[in-house]
Amino acid sequence: MQERRRVSLVGPAILIGLGLLFLANNFGLLPGNVWAVAWRFWPLLLVLLGLEILIGRQSTLVSAIIAVVGILLIVGLVAAAVYWGWGGVPQSGITEHVVQEMGGAESVAVSLDFPTGDLRVRALEDSPDLMDARFSGLPVERWYDVTAEHGNLRLKSKGGSFIWWPGMAAENSWDIALSSRIPLTLNVDAGVGQATLDLSGLQVTEFSLETGVGSVRVILPATGRTTADVDAGVGEVVLEIPQGVAARIDADVGIVGLSIDEGRFPRSGKYYESPEYATADDRIDLRVGGGVGTVTVR
Repeated sequence: MQERRRVSLVGPAILIGLGLLFLANNFGLLPGNVWAVAWRFWPLLLVLLGLEILIGRQSTLVSAIIAVVGILLIVGLVAAAVYWGWGGVPQSGITEHVVQEMGGAESVAVSLDFPTGDLRVRALEDSPDLMDARFSGLPVERWYDVTAEHGNLRLKSKGGSFIWWPGMAAENSWDIALSSRIPLTLNVDAGVGQATLDLSGLQVTEFSLETGVGSVRVILPATGRTTADVDAGVGEVVLEIPQGVAARIDADVGIVGLSIDEGRFPRSGKYYESPEYATADDRIDLRVGGGVGTVTVR
């Protein structure tokens, strides 16, 4: 008789643990830096998977014990880390106000490499400058050059990633206002944390977003034609298309928790598409793909 294959419980346990963190965060039971803290314990996932491979497959009971202990350990360590302030960036981190002039550019490509914390992007009102930004936490590296009236702006946290030690408590945050006067292409690499990207008042012709762990809300441009590419990681991504803007959406059906407003964007073959998409002056071509989490398009 063929032996019945044992089912691994560690994978589902990891999803349950992440789900509990998302639920607590949505109800405001955890502080904003919980994802920056939780991310530091990712090596525990490797330990659990290793134990599952080594001894868990010998018995369903052993696998269940590993799964339960793993959930309790991860949730407990994250809770303790948040409570005692084992997360974020040093309290002596920088606070910086940066204004970037246009420098003769008629269009600009903007790249944001943001490892962890709170990120906000919005339109800059009544200013001839390209960017007005405030940074707190890790120092920020900045590059800007203009060639043939086309600018390239790149922002990146120095060191690229965080090193943890007890006593780190302050949060990393970027608040960036970009010019609404010129066409932009915007590339955002958001690691761990929360992000709100309000592009409704910007002339963004191309937009790409890659998320890690956390919660991201994007309000897409309200005017013009935009090509958008979103790769969602682990967490919640909400994509809002302003009223009056048509869209064609190419969504990866493998995404867990995919939700699209089919009242505005009915299914048409491979795509979800506004009835007026073909003739609309203001429209968005959106591709959504990703891993584990929830993606909402509305």
